[in-house]
Parts: sequence; C-alpha cells; structure tokens
Amino acid sequence: MIKLRKRTAGAAFAGAALVCGAVFTPVAAFAAPAETDQPTESTDVGTQAAGVATTQSHYTPAETAENGVPYTGTGFLAEVAFIAEISTDGGETWQEVTGQAQVADENGGVAGAVVLREGGVQAPFPEGEYKIRISQTPEDGDPVSAETEIFVVSEEAPEPTETEDPEPTETEDPEPTETEDPEPTETEDPEPTDTETPAPVEATLGVEKDTYTPAETVDGVDYIGQGFAPSTAFTLSVRAAGEDEWQVVDNVDDNEQVTDGEGIASGSLHYYVNEIASEFPEGDYEIRVSQEIDGETIEAVAAFTVAEEGGEEPVPTETDEPTPTETDDTKPTQTDDEGKGDDELAQTGADSALPVFLGGGLVLMAAGAGLYFVRRRAELS
Repeated sequence: MIKLRKRTAGAAFAGAALVCGAVFTPVAAFAAPAETDQPTESTDVGTQAAGVATTQSHYTPAETAENGVPYTGTGFLAEVAFIAEISTDGGETWQEVTGQAQVADENGGVAGAVVLREGGVQAPFPEGEYKIRISQTPEDGDPVSAETEIFVVSEEAPEPTETEDPEPTETEDPEPTETEDPEPTETEDPEPTDTETPAPVEATLGVEKDTYTPAETVDGVDYIGQGFAPSTAFTLSVRAAGEDEWQVVDNVDDNEQVTDGEGIASGSLHYYVNEIASEFPEGDYEIRVSQEIDGETIEAVAAFTVAEEGGEEPVPTETDEPTPTETDDTKPTQTDDEGKGDDELAQTGADSALPVFLGGGLVLMAAGAGLYFVRRRAELS
C-alpha cells in the first residue's frame, strides 16, 4: 500500500495476467503494439537471458485508467510462477502488485498489465516516472528477474530534446597520383607431367592357418579374399596336391556365393562324407576364388596343409606306373561287417561318389564365421 497523492490514498496496484486466458482485472486481452520498448535484460545471476518492456514509454493518465500499463517479457523460466512489482522512484523502492498467481507460458514468456485500483474502481496513474519488475524464484535453481526502462505518466508527452546538426566541414579532394602501369612479365607454360595410371588392385586370398590337424578341419577351413568385384557372384574351387583339375565346390543351400560391397569374398570350406561333416584327408590343398567380369577373369589362390601334429607334412612323390600283371579270375575280397573298407575309402577319397566339398560365402554360412573373418581381414590380406 502506497500513497501516491492524497486523492489516491488507499489505492493499490493490481496485476492483470494474460496467461492461459486468465484475466484478473477488467483490462481486455491485448496484443503488444509493434512499437515497444526493448526489453531490459536481467542483471540476475540466473542462466536465463530474461527481459521485460512496457508497450510504450509514455502514457497519459486516461490511458492508464482504461488499460493500465501493459507489459511483455521473454526468457523467463517456463511454466514457473512470477510476481510483478512497481517502483515510483526510479527503482529505489518496489511494491508488489497484488492479484492472483501468474505463471510464465511454456516458452518462458510473460504478459500482463499493471492497473491502479481505488475503492474497487480502476483509477488513473498519478503523473510521474515508473518502472515495472518481473521476478521468479523457483524451488530449485537460480532466481530470474528483469525490469523495464522508466516509463512516464503525464498529460503531455515529454518534449524531445533538440540536437543541433553538426555543420559539415569542407574536405579537400586529394590530388590523384599517377601510377605507372607494371610491365607485363612473361610466364612460361608449365611442361605437362606424366601421370601414371594407378594399377588395379590385385585380388588376394588367404586362410586362417597354413597347417591344420584333421580334427581342426571338421569345422571347416575358413577363407577370405579381397580385391574382387563388389556385390558379384564368385566361384569357389579346390584341388589336392598333384591334381590338375579344379573341383567346383557346391554351396550348402544351392545359392550363389556373392562378394560384399567392398569386394570381399569369405566363407568356409567343408569336407562331407555321406552328408556328414568329416575330417579332411591329410595332404596339401589349394583353394581358388574366381569371377568372370566382362570376359576377364579375376582370381586368387590360397594353399594349406592338413597333417597330424608332430607328423611330417605329406609330400607328393612320383611313382612309376605299375607293370600290369596277369591275375587269376578270383573273386574280390569282402570287407568285414565293421565296414572298415568303406571307412578307408571315405578317408582317402578314393571313392569320389562319397566325399564332397561344400563351401559357403559370407552371406550363406552362419554369420559368426563370416563376420569373424571380416574383422580379421587385415591379418589375412
């Protein structure tokens, strides 16, 4: 409660919040005019760059009696209550504006109007200089506040101070200076340099180990190659030492084996006997990955050996062809019931109808093997 003049004894300022449609005084909702004072930035230590301004810098008493003094602000804490205060002495002392709780909107904006009530009736502001301050004190966090520039209430707008236009001073035009045209310099045309066309990347192929035990080959021999045409089908072939012909490896699910988007071919080579994954027979092997691209062949070969640990790696030897001998017409010997004869054929590969190699590419075999070797491709390249 303040005494502005004798006739305003008992008058109180009230706030009219325009948030969420709440209007606490007869002041109608308004849109801020285009010409508004710039919000004064808060000097508070809070992290918000808050500012608030009145819609005009000068009001007549009649204007304040009709609409109060509207204000708008931004940069406050969103959806946090705020209070409005008014100062009649340039900011030395402040009086809180009475009224219901007011809350900033979801964007941290505040808006409202300060009105003066006398005997329950909205009254004009006494002439003078005023300031409005908006403050927030959250339960957790730093307080935020900002105050307007001084606005004046008077019958006549304050006369602007005249400023004298400075008299123009005469400046002498500088005399142009003559500049000599630079003599053209001869430039030699650079001699063309020979550029070498980079050689195409050569395809390479590798396996995880140079030598495997037969037991290790039951899970297959993993291979990986790079430098092939990307996203293109490839053929996997295998041959044992001493053989001239390559045997094309069938895929386990009859699908094409395809390189990935970087031209990497990878998979696992298995040896099957009677549809059962078995040990590779001991010996030296070569595997080949090849592609046919526009009539050209891209291929790479890798070699590995299958031998028992501590044993000597088998070395192919040349043997003379046996001299044919006459034999009596005798019946072939039969194997015993334990099937040792069939076992021998399967292990040695003598019966080509039983053993068969099967291969799988990166997208055809179990994901574990393919991915594992992609991560290790630097070791195999």
